[in-house]
Amino acid sequence: MFWFIRTIPDVVERMVQHIDSPAIQDLFVRLISIEESTPGVIEWLSSEGLVPKLIAYLSPNHPPTSHVIASDLLKITISICALQTQPFNPAGGNAQEQAGGGQSKDNRLVRDMVSETSISTMLGYMLDDIELTDKEWKGSDNASDPFVVQPLPSVSSASSSLTQICTVLVELIRRNNSDFSEPHLFHTLRNQLMSVKSQQLSSGAVHADDRAAMEEVMTELSPKLGIVHLGSLITQITARFSQLFAFLLEPRSQVSLSFVDGSSG
Repeated sequence: MFWFIRTIPDVVERMVQHIDSPAIQDLFVRLISIEESTPGVIEWLSSEGLVPKLIAYLSPNHPPTSHVIASDLLKITISICALQTQPFNPAGGNAQEQAGGGQSKDNRLVRDMVSETSISTMLGYMLDDIELTDKEWKGSDNASDPFVVQPLPSVSSASSSLTQICTVLVELIRRNNSDFSEPHLFHTLRNQLMSVKSQQLSSGAVHADDRAAMEEVMTELSPKLGIVHLGSLITQITARFSQLFAFLLEPRSQVSLSFVDGSSG
């Protein structure tokens, strides 16, 4: 089914356009989940720009419902692609749990999320000055229509964008703490190389072939496994922290809410 889906022109772009559909959301989750049994799915989704397309839906120019869907899919992706599947003990003692090949997950999509461009885009949605359509709105004078939907970007959509992006950034940091991810990555590479070494020795291969095989494994794993470097995230947040702090002191909101009886609150 995956190979059939790949044959459809611009399929990822077309799927993302219908991201409000629960069926499309489920399909994305299933595609990301089958990487272990169908290698190449994550690489394809990354090459099709899935992460930037989902991040675009976190813009204040989209409604809060889209923000929730996009942030949920991004956080599910972070969880599925997390490298740490078993507690890692650098001193050993849990070799059986740590030796599983399923730990060699492709975290390319997560690295797409922490790229300089992705972080810059998300922080821009959170903190850039934008013209909110209802910033000066003081409430509805029509008693029969108390719920007024404002054009986007509105105070509601801007606040939702900031909140949902924060949840994505928190999940990125929580799931990719280098204190456990770096030892795990090195341990995974070591296991893979030792497995190749063992196979070569049992087959009586010469040293040259042994080395070539291990280099081939390294070449194959390197694009899939890598440190999810949070440097760009921390650097850019630090540079704009004063803006974030200003929002804490003075959140985006309407000037006031005027009620039908003329009072304000």
